[in-house]
Amino acid sequence: GGFPADCGTRSWRGGNVAASSRALARGLAVQDAGSSVLSTLSFREQDVIVNSSMHSTAADQERIVPQSTGLYRMTAQLGIRAAASAQSRIRAAIIDSSNLVVGIQDGIVDTSNAMFLQVSGLKRFNVVGGNCAVRFTNVSGGSTFAFSSGVTETWFSMEKL
Repeated sequence: GGFPADCGTRSWRGGNVAASSRALARGLAVQDAGSSVLSTLSFREQDVIVNSSMHSTAADQERIVPQSTGLYRMTAQLGIRAAASAQSRIRAAIIDSSNLVVGIQDGIVDTSNAMFLQVSGLKRFNVVGGNCAVRFTNVSGGSTFAFSSGVTETWFSMEKL
């Protein structure tokens, strides 16, 4: 997992420009989700961060924080194990520090198949100090489900465009 090896510089119209701010949070702590519970994902590891201030593994593990104003693309992938007892509709959302939805996606997980649920969105930060996080809920179905914690299974990224 991670970003391409060329994340230090990019060539554009014959010139090099510094890489944009990028963060990838991964290594989800063990987390289960019950029925109709709105929860925020926490990430205990980070990978290839151009500005290490964008994510902390010690405090506020659920947030990625842009370090400058501008337009950012956020993407999250949730690796969800097969449901314990019944089919469930899972909703994942990227939310900002004002609780506004940046991106939202639903998916169905059943008792015999695991699933990857991806959600993405764009957000312009006009001031420094905001952040984004991933929230999830079991919208329908009474079954508890759990996330896969492998490095490439469940992650959250932010990239300045």
